Amino acid sequence: MDQICECEKTTVHGLCSMIESVRFGSSRTSTVRAFIVTYFRLAANRTSIEVGIADKALTAFKTT
Repeated sequence: MDQICECEKTTVHGLCSMIESVRFGSSRTSTVRAFIVTYFRLAANRTSIEVGIADKALTAFKTT
């Protein structure tokens, strides 16, 4: 999570708040784990990790 926060220029608290805002019907732990997997899956498809991947990962949660 520290690496994600560094790339997204946010704190762990800020990131958890973003994740919590899209959580529906799952435990917080499960949602955070799924977010981390989704984040790095999206990042793996890029040549460099840039700010904004978290928004794309959160959007993926909203549409499922």
